[in-house]
Amino acid sequence: MSSTVELSAGKYHASIDLKGGGLRGLWHRSRPLVQTYPEGAPAPLSAGQVLAPWPNRISDGVFAVDGQVYSLPINEPIRNNAIHGVCNTVEWEVMGREGASDKKEAHEVEQCVRLRTQVGIKQGWPWQLEVSATWTLRADSGLRVEWSARNLGAQRQPFGLGWHPYLSALGAPLDECHLQIQSVRTCVPLDPQKMVPCGVDVPIPEAWDLGSGMPLAGVQMDHCFGVRADGETNEGEGQQGSTVKLLTEHGEGVQMESSGEFGWYQVYVADPTNGEGYPEVGRAVAVEPMTCPADALRSGRGLVWLEPGQHGVFAVQIKAIGG
Repeated sequence: MSSTVELSAGKYHASIDLKGGGLRGLWHRSRPLVQTYPEGAPAPLSAGQVLAPWPNRISDGVFAVDGQVYSLPINEPIRNNAIHGVCNTVEWEVMGREGASDKKEAHEVEQCVRLRTQVGIKQGWPWQLEVSATWTLRADSGLRVEWSARNLGAQRQPFGLGWHPYLSALGAPLDECHLQIQSVRTCVPLDPQKMVPCGVDVPIPEAWDLGSGMPLAGVQMDHCFGVRADGETNEGEGQQGSTVKLLTEHGEGVQMESSGEFGWYQVYVADPTNGEGYPEVGRAVAVEPMTCPADALRSGRGLVWLEPGQHGVFAVQIKAIGG
């Protein structure tokens, strides 16, 4: 039995990994829009993984809700952190598919798959939670994923969501590309040892012109950027989404659009010179939309609170530019 679900529409092809429910690969005219990995293999460097019920790191894996202290599994022992949630460790169930009918026209225009998983105490999360994902691939607009998180328990629970794609500008070397994050406002300072926030937000360094497009040749990054000012909520109502582009000097590449619930991006450059290159590629950039920054279960910043039976919805779309 295959461990992936394959979607095809027009000149696009996507591969969804049922182990962890993330994106294994996305191609346009057989050229990559994200870095991929072999079918059946573990996702290297968290590539394409769904990060829930929290993205990024929780310092020491300890936090409190309503006066009760909880502990999470420590899966980054070198920093004594709990990282990237638990939904990337479980199998996701296929709930349905559309567009794969005998009608050739439907197959060419759109394909869709709906996945679902549940996590709780067994996986290391103190509450019962269901997370579903609808992956839709369209010939005219690329890949859209819509996640929904629903509280299955009897008390409120905190929730955060992130996604960990390594973007690829149609296969171009990273050092020939520039990165643009629309509406980026601030940089969240991170403790160099724990890699969690350690102070108030600061302006983005002038040398990093992410708004217009920042050349990535030789750049090292593991930084958190905000696209929402303090005091703004992440309820989605009235919130503008944000757009990320990774382009070559010829204007070809990939575009990622995130809905307004995603107020932060973690940008990380994998690099062999730091002992952590992306397999078979070397330098690669992860641009991770997040509904909250690191350590949010401790700070409360950007958290979504799900009441019993309540659900939240979040969406990201990726498409090719040129090519």
